[in-house]
Amino acid sequence: VHAAFQVSPAVLEPGTIVDFTAAPADGTHLRYTWIFGDGKVGHGLQVRHRYADADGTDLDGIAGTGAGRYRVLLHVEDKQGHQDWAEQGITVVGRWHDSVAKASTVPGVEYRIYPGTWPQLPTFASQIATRQGTSVTPAAADSGGFTHYAVAYDGFLDVPVDGGYTFHLLARDGAELLIDGQRLARTGAPFAEMCGSSLNAVRYVDATIGLRAGKHVFRLETLETMSPFNPRLLWEGPGIHLTDIPENAFSHLKAVSGKAAQNLQAKKQEPAGYAHP
Repeated sequence: VHAAFQVSPAVLEPGTIVDFTAAPADGTHLRYTWIFGDGKVGHGLQVRHRYADADGTDLDGIAGTGAGRYRVLLHVEDKQGHQDWAEQGITVVGRWHDSVAKASTVPGVEYRIYPGTWPQLPTFASQIATRQGTSVTPAAADSGGFTHYAVAYDGFLDVPVDGGYTFHLLARDGAELLIDGQRLARTGAPFAEMCGSSLNAVRYVDATIGLRAGKHVFRLETLETMSPFNPRLLWEGPGIHLTDIPENAFSHLKAVSGKAAQNLQAKKQEPAGYAHP
C-alpha cells in the first residue's frame, strides 16, 4: 500500500473548492481517510473540501500576512492492515500582496554593516552603517574584518507565479525577514546551543504569505556576534519544493532618486506588524 495525492487548484483562497486526488494503489477494498488540517476529515479516492479561512492548521495565519498553511494527511489502509501515510502543506491566501511597479534592477542585494555587540537585533534606524556594498544573495556580505556586527540586506525578491509562499528562516545569533514592509519571520532571542558552548543554537521559524507574481520589496536583518555562521533562508510555493532561494531571484535598483527613493525607503522601514513577535 502506497499513499500519495495531488491537490488542485494550486492557488487557494477561502471558499475555493479544492480537489484532493489520491494516487491509485495496488489491491482492492482500500480505505482512504483524509485529514484536512482544519478539524475536518473525508473518505474516498477523490474528495472535495473548502477552507473557511486562512488561519492555517496551527492558527498561524496573521492579519498582516493574510495567509495560513494547512497540513493535509492521507491515510491508506487495506483489509490486511497494511497502511501508509502521505502529507502535504497547502496554503490558503486571504489577502494578496501585490508586486511593486517595474523598475530597472541589477542582480544581487544591497547590504549595510553596523558594528557593535547586541543581545538581540538592534533598532537599525538609530544606528549608523560604517560599511556597505552589494552581494549576490543575503548572508553573503563582506564584513571588512568586523567580527561583531549587525547587517541589513535590502532589495527585491522576484516571485515566479501567484501563490502562497512559505519562508523558512534559520539563524544562530538572530535574524528577521520582511517582505513588502511586513515583518514576516523573526528567530527570537539567541541562547547557547549547549552548556559551556561559545556558539548559539540554531533558531528556526517559518511564515506564510500570499504574493502576486513579480518583484517584492525584500529585507533581511541579521546579527553576527557569537557564531560565525550565516543565516539560511529557504522557501516553498507553487511548483517549488522546499529549497534555498536561488541567486537569480534577488535584485536591487540600479539607480533610484527623488520620490521613488522616498517611497522605497518608507516601505522598507515601516513594517505593518509582527507575524512572530
